[in-house]
Amino acid sequence: MKIKRLIYLGFLSLTILFISLHLVQSQEITLEYLIETSNLIIVGRVKNIFSAWENSNIWTYVTVEINQTLKGNSETKEIVIRSLGGTVGEINQDISEGAKFTKNETLLSFLIADKKKKGIYYCLHGKIGKYIYDNGSWLGYNSKQSNSFTNQIKDILKSR
Repeated sequence: MKIKRLIYLGFLSLTILFISLHLVQSQEITLEYLIETSNLIIVGRVKNIFSAWENSNIWTYVTVEINQTLKGNSETKEIVIRSLGGTVGEINQDISEGAKFTKNETLLSFLIADKKKKGIYYCLHGKIGKYIYDNGSWLGYNSKQSNSFTNQIKDILKSR
């Protein structure tokens, strides 16, 4: 009887955990949330992309030349964005939720600073925290914003 009760409680705990995770994942991430949570919001151009093995994962390092800072401060005109996944030799480690980069693309990124490595940043929520500029619009993971997207972000920041 005691074993059945423990199994039941374990099953119930796992069910509650999975339901909680689903609810968190299904919540929409708003622009206000991205702005509030970011340490640094920049518009820039991808200058260089380099991937390397670290422990058992491939990490990609993206050097971005900052054209405009919308939130936060950078000590330099270039920053490095670190993203899980990439290609080393013939081995590709694809992270479906990770931000992907192309050399020379213009991007707007909502960034979080690495607490251990100075000058290294991560895109907030992977690909959700990255927009690319294409034909007069900012294209994000699941949205398209007009050219005035940067002004919209500035207005939200001013209202705080």
